[in-house]
Amino acid sequence: MEYLLKKIKKHIITVFTVALILAFISGYGIKIVTDTKFSASSMASAKDSGKDTNTFNKVPVYGKNQKAKIKKYLSSLPDEITVTEAKKKGIIISAYDSKVNKQFQKDWMDFYKYARAGEKEYNSKYEAVICYAKAHNKRAIVLLSYTVEGDACYTYVSFINGTYYVLNDSSRDKYKASSWDGYSNLMVYKSLRKYKPDKSTNMKDLKSNHNIEFYLFKKQNITRKKMIKIINNNYKYAVDYYSIYHM
Repeated sequence: MEYLLKKIKKHIITVFTVALILAFISGYGIKIVTDTKFSASSMASAKDSGKDTNTFNKVPVYGKNQKAKIKKYLSSLPDEITVTEAKKKGIIISAYDSKVNKQFQKDWMDFYKYARAGEKEYNSKYEAVICYAKAHNKRAIVLLSYTVEGDACYTYVSFINGTYYVLNDSSRDKYKASSWDGYSNLMVYKSLRKYKPDKSTNMKDLKSNHNIEFYLFKKQNITRKKMIKIINNNYKYAVDYYSIYHM
């Protein structure tokens, strides 16, 4: 009985000590970040941590120097696809029909939240006191839109270790230049941001009825003010920023 009491007393002291340490850290304004950079061993064990039921986990992940593999994958996708088939393949259909959009919003937001968490893991701004958690290091998703004539145009987006890779596939567009294969250069970005315009916004791109726009930016840590400046002031489209999705 005496031994058991000693064990309980020791456990209480340990808990109390940890609580004091956390209180000390908080008192000095040190930010504790869960979901930030992780060790090499953690990365290895979590390398394939995305094996769940989310739609975008069905898309193969390719990145730097892998344009040929992305092209081969995109070329294997169908010219026409139903909503059900698209969800099975991890493809998000971007349509003007709000009913169609709503069916894919959760899939897009799953990708967005995952990638944003991953950005923090690879952003030195958040390196304070690090508590290792689930790694957010590798995912990909595909967006599908259609030309006025009804030709499929795919956009491949991957997130790998803090960097986004984007490739457009317009190879099915019957009105593209005959000398062009229909594939863009592999574009590279560092931040995916959600933007909801307000009444004071004077952004040329946002005169539509879209409620929320998602943009990719070349640099990390873009403020709202900087976002508006980049989008509205002759910055190079597809170089400095890229409009990737709307809801």
